[in-house]
Amino acid sequence: MIIITTPRKIGELGRHLAKTGRGSNKQVIIRDDLIRDAPTDPTLALRMMAALARRNRRVKRDIVHIKIAPKVPLSPEMLARAHQIIEEEYGIPFDAPRHVVEHRKGDRAAHFHVNYPMVVAESGKALRFTNSAERDEMIARRLEIELGEGLTPSLRVERVTEMLRERGLSELADIAATGPVAERSLGRSKVERQQAARLEADFDLLDARLLESWRRSGGDLRKLPQELEKLGFRLAAGDKVIAGVPLIRLIDTETLVASSLTRDLNRVRKANGEVGRLQE
Repeated sequence: MIIITTPRKIGELGRHLAKTGRGSNKQVIIRDDLIRDAPTDPTLALRMMAALARRNRRVKRDIVHIKIAPKVPLSPEMLARAHQIIEEEYGIPFDAPRHVVEHRKGDRAAHFHVNYPMVVAESGKALRFTNSAERDEMIARRLEIELGEGLTPSLRVERVTEMLRERGLSELADIAATGPVAERSLGRSKVERQQAARLEADFDLLDARLLESWRRSGGDLRKLPQELEKLGFRLAAGDKVIAGVPLIRLIDTETLVASSLTRDLNRVRKANGEVGRLQE
């Protein structure tokens, strides 16, 4: 399971949440069974939340946007449990407005976009999300254990175990401590990180889709372009040239993030325990 918490301006998020079609979501489901004190329309809900947040002029972000990407389908009860744990961890009031959208992209389990206003209506105080990366991972490992999903390889196994113990969850901590340790993968450049931030892209989800395309191709590079297209990517010739041939660029048709196909494949293959490097 992947959980990513991002305080942000609303921007064009409403349009993204409702988007379907080629290279995007096959199906968008407004989860009105989980929406709380907010309009069902994503854009209206985000504007309402932004209006609440902007009452506090010191707050620079409108909403907190939380992505939940499970490895297996979540029942309504499982998803409600995920919301409960996230809200408890970050101190989000049980009656705070909440909007939930489910995205389905094909064979993968559906993922979810959950939004809350950055300001608590009653107190006017901003929510705080310090150290959210490691807290998100702790929440993800906790939910994987509780929901029987299987532990995801992680670079923070020891830290997550420590955090669970700090919260009095010793039994869960003992299980988390046995989780697989991920290899430190090839890093991304500053330019790539800036591009992803500008386009509001999720590196973890992009890598998961790329790895799934590689698996579906069976490691056959002749089949890979077709599998990439099925999962919302396309290939293009880059500006750099080796031996008179342009390098291959991988483009995500949803976010328009562009990167090196060879380098990205080597990174996700290595993180998945595969040996050997592909050459350009």
